[in-house]
Amino acid sequence: MNLVVRSVRLADGRTADVHCEGGRIARLASPPDADAPRNGGGAELDGSGQLLLPGLVLPDLHLDKHATVGSVVDVAARAEQVVRMALARGVGALRAFADVGPALGLTAVEGLLRARERWGGAMTIQIGPFPRWGFGDRRTVDLMDEALRLGADVVGGFPGIEESAEASERHIATCFEIAARRNVPAHLVIDDTAGPSGRTLAMLAEQTVERGFAGRVCASNCIALAFEDPEHAGRVIEQVAGARISVVSNAHVNLIEAGSRPPAAAPRTRTLIRDLHRAGVNVALGQGGGDDIHYPWGQADPLEVAFIVSHAVPLAKPEEIRLLLDMVTTNAANAMGLAEHKYPHHLVPGAPADLMLVKAPTWHEALQYRPADRVVIRAGRVVAQSETITRFSNE
Repeated sequence: MNLVVRSVRLADGRTADVHCEGGRIARLASPPDADAPRNGGGAELDGSGQLLLPGLVLPDLHLDKHATVGSVVDVAARAEQVVRMALARGVGALRAFADVGPALGLTAVEGLLRARERWGGAMTIQIGPFPRWGFGDRRTVDLMDEALRLGADVVGGFPGIEESAEASERHIATCFEIAARRNVPAHLVIDDTAGPSGRTLAMLAEQTVERGFAGRVCASNCIALAFEDPEHAGRVIEQVAGARISVVSNAHVNLIEAGSRPPAAAPRTRTLIRDLHRAGVNVALGQGGGDDIHYPWGQADPLEVAFIVSHAVPLAKPEEIRLLLDMVTTNAANAMGLAEHKYPHHLVPGAPADLMLVKAPTWHEALQYRPADRVVIRAGRVVAQSETITRFSNE
């Protein structure tokens, strides 16, 4: 079915009618569009000056965290609840992690696979098995392999759970070995500590290059980098840039994290987002935890995430506010390895018609007010729509 989204504002300030055909953007026309009467019986959506964006992206979400015990059905139901919440907020793609280990088996992974089977038509969902308890038990490696055989997409990793620097380095090596066997990318939680004790980001960068994985690796959190002396931090950032590692900051979680190993180390902080960006590193923003032990306030809303990060860094100048948009759209899609033909990096003819219409005239105001009024479009079809009504008693 064809769709025309009338009179929308684009992030660059232009007003346009956006024609979607065959699941892709066919053309952008300046309204009033001379072809308006000839839509071929397709659907129309009145944008009324609202902002049209590519679908938002969450490249890090531990979707199973409400359900590390219980049945596959339990995990699927809880995961679907978060997926619906993300979809209503305009998320078109997310990368979800699921804990694996001998005590848990593949319960969490199978639950996420079931949730994706139901919702994959409305949203791109990548699944990553996550070795929450490390690789001390060899059975965890077998479980990771089996999760990928069942349909998972990316190898998760958590070297900080290991008991020594040597074990952390072996953990990273094991992740790459699994990824190489299955020909999938890797995404590791790295240096999630307030202090430079681990320094696993440098290890990851070295192995990424040595093993030929440049451009296929993500590192989440990386907060220890902010506690390094500037000279050492600069060298590590150069390594990360050279290895083409994407860094995913879950800054809001890092600032407040309740701590899986209490008492939580203090002070908490966020990684060096500004320095990484200046060095040419692809920096994206993720959700990380949801309503769980790590973070109690998650809404799976990239606008909320970007708003909090703007304060934490800070990023508040006009060009920095624009960067926040990139970090929840283009950069996040790049981190997930979504190619141009799979994700609308730019709203141009030929791009997939996976879009989000938000009730604000500009990106600045969308971020400032984070309206709940949003329309989500997948392959040129409306898949979610949220509307709010405000009434005043004296009017």
